[in-house]
Amino acid sequence: MHSNFVFTLVCCSIFFIAKGDEKPEEWRLKLEEANGTCSRKFKVETLQETCKDFPPCIEGEKGVAGPKGDNGDKGDKGPQGPIGECPPLGTEKNPDTSCNTALDDTWIFRPKPFQVSCKNKSEICIDIPKTNLSTEDLNKRSTIVTKEDWLWTAIKKTDFKDFYGYEKSQISHLVSISDDVTMELMVHCYNFELKDNIQILLLDSTHVGQNPTPDSPVTYTVRHNGCKNLGANEWGSAIISLKTWSTAIKNFYVKPEETTAEQRIYIQLNKLCFNFFLKHD
Repeated sequence: MHSNFVFTLVCCSIFFIAKGDEKPEEWRLKLEEANGTCSRKFKVETLQETCKDFPPCIEGEKGVAGPKGDNGDKGDKGPQGPIGECPPLGTEKNPDTSCNTALDDTWIFRPKPFQVSCKNKSEICIDIPKTNLSTEDLNKRSTIVTKEDWLWTAIKKTDFKDFYGYEKSQISHLVSISDDVTMELMVHCYNFELKDNIQILLLDSTHVGQNPTPDSPVTYTVRHNGCKNLGANEWGSAIISLKTWSTAIKNFYVKPEETTAEQRIYIQLNKLCFNFFLKHD
């Protein structure tokens, strides 16, 4: 024992002996048997000493966490879930790569699905809305040409989307799976005579005109040329047809007439079909 306070009761009188510096709130008074009729011994103990034989008497500090227990046994395998339903191939939720299904209108290109016509399994034609443009529409959409220059002087994403109606990645996918491409263009002209003065730049950097060149054997054909013998300040139109290997149009190089009259031009896509010699998966 390490008691620091002892009380002794002799002939009913209390004598106090104090040792140490324990705080008063930690004292505990203990009565012990003693010899003699009137003698009793009182002993002052600390709380820790009083409780050592009667655990737990006080709550000690939180001990250090023990080691992590072992993992339990692996549970039983659950029941097999139901078999999911796969949407039909060629639909928007399950696009095909090409026209390999029995659907006339098929969704293709999984990264950015779009719908194409597959009535003829040897070609894919994209849907291009037929638009009858008014004089006001042509004045807003057309480009004034004053010198030899590219029609789209600074090619932007909006130029490609406005011309094709599709994203560049979608057209590039069709190019990658086809063997050749057929295109038809509507050229709207104002005081501009069409006579081999439009060069077509393809995605593979080939230049195409009405006549073959040492650099390119590919040519285009002009049909229904209403862009010649025009009256002053009058709109006309012509059809350009082009068939080439697997590629598409990127830009147009235009050479205007030498005249003081304002010359305008607007080129509209009428038809775009991608052809296959063999079945493509």
